[in-house]
Amino acid sequence: MLEGLFLAFDDLQSVLFSFVFISPRSGGMVKVDWLARTRYRTPPETFIKVVQSWDTAFKAAEINDPSVCTTWGEAANGYYLLDCFVIRGDYPTVKRAIQSKYAEFKPDVVLIEDKASGQSLIQELRQLTDMPIVGIKPEGDKVSRLYAACGAIESGRVWLPESAAWLPDYEAELFLFPMAKHDDRVDSTSQYLNWARQGGMYTATFYIPDTVVASDACGRCGAFALDRCKETGYQVTETSVACELFYPVAQG
Repeated sequence: MLEGLFLAFDDLQSVLFSFVFISPRSGGMVKVDWLARTRYRTPPETFIKVVQSWDTAFKAAEINDPSVCTTWGEAANGYYLLDCFVIRGDYPTVKRAIQSKYAEFKPDVVLIEDKASGQSLIQELRQLTDMPIVGIKPEGDKVSRLYAACGAIESGRVWLPESAAWLPDYEAELFLFPMAKHDDRVDSTSQYLNWARQGGMYTATFYIPDTVVASDACGRCGAFALDRCKETGYQVTETSVACELFYPVAQG
């Protein structure tokens, strides 16, 4: 019950803070004006791909930080934020939430930061599920990562809904960063936008089962797994690296 009260208080703080302080000339990195014209009432019926981006927190040192999942639809005219989900909890709670949000949206890709709390989640979900998990190794600090993503936002490539229950909290954090109390929504956002900006290539961490052998082919392009590499245990061809996912073809 106390946790619910803390969450409600945080939500109230976000709404009041955004009402008082956010303006088109706010001092945050992302300006309100950048997103004024890219609002959608209903999202497109189909997307090129749907991607979920998780920023996780469940260790003792992160007890006050939530885990956040932003769900994005990629279309020809940009990236549509479809949902922003926030949860506080321990490891099993966050793991169940990842599986639940995956079942809700059926994304083509699930991005999880491959650092600290996210590492054990990546390993377990890959072993126990067929979810298309991609580990993202963060580069630079939080500010530099959002700065790298700002071009997509300023150029009108990022679309937010006209209204949603989660939108006030999301906007408050986005427009106030790096001065906001929390930055988990921003981390989830910059993780996705930077991955999409780089072409959505899976150059960081591949899902390659332990049972794959040199004769196994990628289900998308037909390329073959070759010698072992230091990071994943297997080396794939350049064609496979450029694939959306590495799906080994079952061998007879």
